[in-house]
Amino acid sequence: MKYYTQLRQILFALAISFIVTACSSSNDIIIHPVNINPDNLTNKTDKNYDQDRSGETNLITDTYRYQLPVIFHVFCMQGSDTKDILTPERINFILKNVNDLWKGLYKSYDNHNNDIDVDFVLATDATETDKSGNTVYVRLKHPGIDYIDWTGDSIDVEKFMNDNSNNPVYMEHLWDPNHYINIMIFPYKNATTDGSTILGISDLPYTTNDSHKLEGLIAPKLVPKDKSNLKFVYCSSINAIFANSRFDSNRYTTVNGFNSSNVDISATLAHELGHYLGLHHVFTEDKDGNILNSCDDTDYCEDTPSYNKKEYDTWLSHYILTSPHYYLNEMDIRHNCAGDTFHASNFMDYSVCTSDFFSKDQRDRIRHVLYYSPLIPGPKKAASSRAIGTRAEENQLLDLPVMIRK
Repeated sequence: MKYYTQLRQILFALAISFIVTACSSSNDIIIHPVNINPDNLTNKTDKNYDQDRSGETNLITDTYRYQLPVIFHVFCMQGSDTKDILTPERINFILKNVNDLWKGLYKSYDNHNNDIDVDFVLATDATETDKSGNTVYVRLKHPGIDYIDWTGDSIDVEKFMNDNSNNPVYMEHLWDPNHYINIMIFPYKNATTDGSTILGISDLPYTTNDSHKLEGLIAPKLVPKDKSNLKFVYCSSINAIFANSRFDSNRYTTVNGFNSSNVDISATLAHELGHYLGLHHVFTEDKDGNILNSCDDTDYCEDTPSYNKKEYDTWLSHYILTSPHYYLNEMDIRHNCAGDTFHASNFMDYSVCTSDFFSKDQRDRIRHVLYYSPLIPGPKKAASSRAIGTRAEENQLLDLPVMIRK
């Protein structure tokens, strides 16, 4: 997710502000979380505990409601007030907003509500391996939060997300993606590119190279089984610079109209989780996520109107500089590839956008990832024999392509 610094001073000076949603080695491999700060843990839990309900395979239907455990890895920089800002109450507030956004509770326009039937829930346990090699389940003191003490004042997010070298400094903080969605929160270093500031970056999921292959996702030759096959931190990441509540939209706390922040962390996370579960941006971009000066349908969802974002950005700059008054319902107007006008409300858009809507095709795409993609929590539908035959062995490091979106 990004927002454009060219317009930053102007946008912050407006009477209302706007959402810009996009939001960009060790030999001893263990598939379970390691290096957990003891201060984040309490007592052991039942070894048969299954928070992501992965044993409910036979119950999977298109209305099955997934419970996907998330773990927020909060990197606390030296001398920072991160723990005072991202308190357990604050994390709960953010995740509740994300769930409400995904349910369509904040719709600004009369769009059909496509509830994805997904709840993101705070992880209540962590898993470790004891000296005998047994899995030990440990209760988290603060559900869904792993506070990490970190040296320095920021992290280069591009290196963090693209480092495919099995760097133990990063990898030891990744929990098994089969059971948790890892959300890394830290202040981004040098988070400005092409005139924009990065708010969040997420990995796209993988797909199997069989009858369940999903267009627009990478189908590796060998399907990763678990964390032991990864050499990079497979996650969503959020820029902690905008974690303070003063950057929030007020739509979560007021009923008096719609007034949004262009750096709202809840909207950013809602967008990044869309990427994590298989969605692309609704505007035209190439296979690497670069915005194109053209108008083609590149998100693999026929019911999301595509548009030329570069053309829109040029128009928006002119509007802001020449208009005596600024209106959200004018600034969120788009023109699709056929020339028709519509109001931007899709989660997978950004710039001035209400960010409160998923289409039916987007829902179907997310559900497909939940049913068949590896490294995604929750029960799966029966896998094909081809997918089983191409699954990597445990502790087998794979040279997997890293496919991220901002």
